[in-house]
Amino acid sequence: MQFKKREKKPIGLDLTPLIDVVFLLLLFFMVSTTFVNNPGIKLNLPEATTQPLTKPPKTIEIQITADHRIFISGRSIPASRLKVALQLLVKDQPRPVLILADGQARHEMVVYVMDQATQAGLTKLSIATKEKR
Repeated sequence: MQFKKREKKPIGLDLTPLIDVVFLLLLFFMVSTTFVNNPGIKLNLPEATTQPLTKPPKTIEIQITADHRIFISGRSIPASRLKVALQLLVKDQPRPVLILADGQARHEMVVYVMDQATQAGLTKLSIATKEKR
């Protein structure tokens, strides 16, 4: 006896609901994510009326915060190790130094940084300001 063969329906997986869920999750995370702008070292530079100078390439930037912490290109350096750090940084190739001191930093600290830079063999020193309004 011969039986009639049943037609087999092709087995398939509908991906539409899965794509919808993934899209909604992506949308949820994009909307709920907060973007934090972390500027790094917070400095309030003093104002001056002189023309802004362009920063020459390969300038060493020394930041002095209001609470008298010293940073060289964003890295914290103890005041007692500043001269050694500058000597290691230049290695017989003197470069210009740009000092970015907060307006609330003591003048004594700025002079100390300038003195340490000079002792390390750096003679081209500049102090950054912002344009007066």
